[in-house]
Amino acid sequence: MSVGEIGLLCTDRTVQLQVDHNGRATAMTCEFCVKAITGTKDAYRSHIGLHLLHRLRKTGLHEPLPSTTAQLGDTLPCGFCGKSGDSRCLITISIQRKDKMYRICSFANANKGTKNNPSHNVPIHCKLCPHPDSFLPHVHPAVWRYNMDEHLAIFHQEYASLSWLSGQPLPKVVWDELEITSKEEDELGIPRENRLLAFIQFVAEEPVVEATPSTSCAINLKWKMAFQNDIAGVASKHARSVLHQP
Repeated sequence: MSVGEIGLLCTDRTVQLQVDHNGRATAMTCEFCVKAITGTKDAYRSHIGLHLLHRLRKTGLHEPLPSTTAQLGDTLPCGFCGKSGDSRCLITISIQRKDKMYRICSFANANKGTKNNPSHNVPIHCKLCPHPDSFLPHVHPAVWRYNMDEHLAIFHQEYASLSWLSGQPLPKVVWDELEITSKEEDELGIPRENRLLAFIQFVAEEPVVEATPSTSCAINLKWKMAFQNDIAGVASKHARSVLHQP
């Protein structure tokens, strides 16, 4: 991926998406429950997060309706369309200070959650993944937050995770990124009996050291989501996070 290319593209969902100058989206119909989702353009991401977290916690609630043919993805599902294995759903974190191609919108509220959009399922930088090579210095691997436990189990088996407790303690800086709080589960209606046991005893306090350290003491990471098609035009989302080397 070169400078200026789309950081995250989910073509499947953008067929329905239109955004006006106030950042509000037209109604989108959820493929899984056929509910009409209105509000800001972040509302659909949060709604899909509801389906994905209930599937992750095995509640049996908010499953796709039998009358629909759409199915939630089983492996590392896209946080925007909810499906797996679609090569059009791309996700990276791009380090760029200027990008005139896309309209920038804050992703900070999505990372914290809001009353209307409580899901915190956003792309995060996995600090255990190797630093990008010199040919793509601005692109970092990114993972949807609700997929981080599966990502750890697949790509970082040496560390403990919620599904694999036998590894070495997970660096706290990684846990702080992927933790799903009780407040978020309350707001998304996760029953108490489906919540996972406390994981904090498997978390190490020591900071993680990236596989290949960056030459900079601090880098700006921009979360960028761009949704584009012939009809709807472009809508993008952006947020910043600052990482400090030990």
